[in-house]
Amino acid sequence: MEERPLLVNSVARGDVKGYYVEAVNRPGVLWRILDVFRKHDVNVVSINFSPAQGGQLGLMFIVVDAKDAERVDGQVVSELRGMGEVVSVEPERQRRRGLLVDRYHFPIVDGMGLRCLLVDEHEYGDSLRMIRESLGSPGLALLYHEGRAIGMGYAKLLSELGVEDLRDLIAMCLDYAKAHGAFKGEVLEYSFDRDKGGRITIRLHGLWECEVAKRAGVREPASHKTRGMLAGLVEGFTGRRASVREELCIAKGDPYCQFTIEV
Repeated sequence: MEERPLLVNSVARGDVKGYYVEAVNRPGVLWRILDVFRKHDVNVVSINFSPAQGGQLGLMFIVVDAKDAERVDGQVVSELRGMGEVVSVEPERQRRRGLLVDRYHFPIVDGMGLRCLLVDEHEYGDSLRMIRESLGSPGLALLYHEGRAIGMGYAKLLSELGVEDLRDLIAMCLDYAKAHGAFKGEVLEYSFDRDKGGRITIRLHGLWECEVAKRAGVREPASHKTRGMLAGLVEGFTGRRASVREELCIAKGDPYCQFTIEV
């Protein structure tokens, strides 16, 4: 069993079933557990893991196709319980309206042990629309400064973890954002000197904030929170004031969003 972030803890489908399996974290154990489902032709949909050190007990929540599992449920549970490394097996059935919930993995954490809050795009979209319609320009400024505070927090965290180069810091944050489903990013231009400042150009694909804005009818550069996050990231790391412009944006028809940071 490998240590990994917990990213999904509920499935709203009418054809899934879950199993809690507690077992020793040892090389080959996960493969043997999954091989039980393979042998009975049961399709595994997803797995949540509890972080555990080698040799310690870890808990996993295995979600499978219920149609496959119904015919062999007893055999699967019996074989899993018969494995020497497996301590316990407990089925979890769907509850209200077909919702299957992982009741044990809480809170959800990432690879650095930071708690994650999973919010779907509809919730984000409703919030952004309300801010735009009710608060106007002051609301958009609020989004920018909220993002700026987040960026400064990331800069502080990664600096404490030993990151010493701004380019490395930006690359790590782009990877982190991709892992959390926010966007896919790349650095196009990096011309920065710690003493003199400089210019950085970043391209983001599938930026959630602008996708939501586009669906809401916005036809102008729409990434205020992400723009603030990029500013805060650079400002928090360098101590210099940063200016960030969204020069291309999918909300206004461009194929991607592109930002220029000047420090």
